[in-house]
Amino acid sequence: MLAIKEALAEEEVFLCLDEVGRATNPQEGEALLFAILQKRQTARSGVTFAVTHFSRRLPGATHLTVRGISKEALAMCHTPEDLKTHMDYRLTKATGTELRQGIAVAAWLGLPAALVAEASRFMRGDGQSEDVEGMQGADCEDVACRRED
Repeated sequence: MLAIKEALAEEEVFLCLDEVGRATNPQEGEALLFAILQKRQTARSGVTFAVTHFSRRLPGATHLTVRGISKEALAMCHTPEDLKTHMDYRLTKATGTELRQGIAVAAWLGLPAALVAEASRFMRGDGQSEDVEGMQGADCEDVACRRED
């Protein structure tokens, strides 16, 4: 926070923020980040780049996202090295329709099926489990679904 305080005192500074407020609770971290971003946006000087897992979007800001991995690419993976090869780390402008394969990747890597099902229910918000592209439950007994140690 002291480094951010010093950077905010400067007019023309490139400010790169990564997970602001990580030592506090997520709501306070998000509130601090958005206050900082609004201040920088209002000042219209310098450049600010923020990396976060917060889902709220600041109006007027350009939002970027990592492209991720498609269902088709994940299906071609047989080892963690394959996963690294097929993951698309390029940044693109966020549209709200980005690939959402985190739970499928977790299942592919061998997290317990019950945990994957619970995460899936949480994401759906309706209390019902969704099949994570055939990557959970009995299907993960297949060697292609397990993480190679």
